[in-house]
Amino acid sequence: MNEFSQFDAEESVSYSENYFERRHKEKTTLRKLSFLSGSAVLLYVFIQNFIVTILEGTGLLTLYSKNNFFQSGVDILLILLGILLPFTLMGKKMQKASGEAEPVLAEPVESKSLFIFGMFGCTGCVMLSNIVSSYITAFISLFGYELDAPDIKMPDGIEGFLITMLKVCILTAVVEEYSLRGHILGNLRPFGDAFAIVMSAGIFALMHGNLVQVPFAMLSGIALGIFTIKSNSIWPAVVAHGINNGLSIVISYIIKIVGEKKGMLLYSYAMYILILVGIISCILFAVHSKALRLRKPQTVLSSGEKVAGFLFSLPTIAAFLIMVLITATSVK
Repeated sequence: MNEFSQFDAEESVSYSENYFERRHKEKTTLRKLSFLSGSAVLLYVFIQNFIVTILEGTGLLTLYSKNNFFQSGVDILLILLGILLPFTLMGKKMQKASGEAEPVLAEPVESKSLFIFGMFGCTGCVMLSNIVSSYITAFISLFGYELDAPDIKMPDGIEGFLITMLKVCILTAVVEEYSLRGHILGNLRPFGDAFAIVMSAGIFALMHGNLVQVPFAMLSGIALGIFTIKSNSIWPAVVAHGINNGLSIVISYIIKIVGEKKGMLLYSYAMYILILVGIISCILFAVHSKALRLRKPQTVLSSGEKVAGFLFSLPTIAAFLIMVLITATSVK
């Protein structure tokens, strides 16, 4: 063997060692991210059930079911302690594990035009997800299955309307986007933006716990993730999420006044208008954000290895099984 072939052999061995070392490191990182994500969902379930248990033990569950203002106060506590707290705690640990400098994309969008087009474009996609989800629900009903979703009780009066809007339209939108698109999506980006979008949308869907909302949450979660990355900020997704939730609340109050038939007709008109505006906004958003592309995977792992590595940790498997059992109770 001459000196050149010996050099090539040594270089090949060095490359092979670096490759396997990198694979091991990336798999270890992905398992940590999976462990922390699954733990966040388990904490979400535990805290919510713990608060409900306290209400039962103190006899306040009856008050919760009868007093809409008390229910809204408890629901706000559930959002802060059940979603924001666990995902913030685990998100900080995920940031350290992933090595991402600033995974929570909470900075303002770099231009007003990009924010406006992103906001309306994302809203249009979320509305379209609503329509597709309704067709899925109707299709499932053809086989004799009835799908239930939890009803939001609407307190009477202007005070009731405002507190419901605060809870569902503002607080829920900010907390869920900060948690799912900020922490989960943000920390998975080193493994590819497409992977991060789908995995965060999957967790978002599973957390809804009923088959009426799961398809919608999955589809809208993908749209919310794409617009978050393309605008480099969670705020267009926060506003789109808030508009969707807020529209549902407003229509619920309108139905009380004009009846269900007229109220649902107005809801349909509003959705189709938002979809039309959304299509135009998506085109303009694509033009303004052409320099912002989805990040390619910075990993040697295949797509299958990434999915398996993220899904098959003990907390994630446990969280998945628990949420599937909860979701199954929504089917009759």
